[in-house]
Amino acid sequence: MKVEGIVLRLIKYKESSAIATVLTDDLGKISINCQRIYRNKNWVDPPALETMSLTKFVLREGRTIYYLDEIESTVRMEAMASGHKVFFAGHIVAELLLKSLENEYQVASIYPLTKTYLENLTEKNAYYLTAAWIFKYLSLLGYKPYINMGSESLYLSQSGIVSLDQMDSSGTILPVTIQDRDMVVRAMNSRFADIRDTAYDLLDKAVFYALLNLDLNKINSYELLKNWRYYE
Repeated sequence: MKVEGIVLRLIKYKESSAIATVLTDDLGKISINCQRIYRNKNWVDPPALETMSLTKFVLREGRTIYYLDEIESTVRMEAMASGHKVFFAGHIVAELLLKSLENEYQVASIYPLTKTYLENLTEKNAYYLTAAWIFKYLSLLGYKPYINMGSESLYLSQSGIVSLDQMDSSGTILPVTIQDRDMVVRAMNSRFADIRDTAYDLLDKAVFYALLNLDLNKINSYELLKNWRYYE
């Protein structure tokens, strides 16, 4: 079968093979046994299996895993190799998909959402675009944030942006401004192609919201990005 997918991770398996985790449109997130892709400890076709590469595969279906027969073509995200912001942003998205999607569990629109994200990702918009992807992705999973459009004191909680009297006192919260609230609304309603903003702060809010709703302790790629920004 022919499948187009976005590579999320590649883990070496035995001497010359690897297991690729790939997000696809028709099959959801799948694992592919890529046999004999290493030769003398070097990759035979590295761009096709790099994180966030868009690749067309020819696969055979096994009992518990898919097997790679052929790589038809690949679109390498060049910025992933040349830009620090894009590199970290892409890995944040890949890590969230790895940690929050079960294998072969299909949610409509996740693949086209992520593909469009990659097609519009640049060094300039990496932070804001990634925040927009996170809010849109969580909405597809059923965690669309509630947005209080009032002017009182606002907080980001597990349910969204709420006022003090709407909060669950036992939950974790983060104070946000009206400007923060408006950026979240704009990010959720904007097409990726129209996003030019560079704001880093919105990514902080998006990651905070993702951690609360996906029950994750941390996103390692985001922590690496914060460390890199400290020395930037």
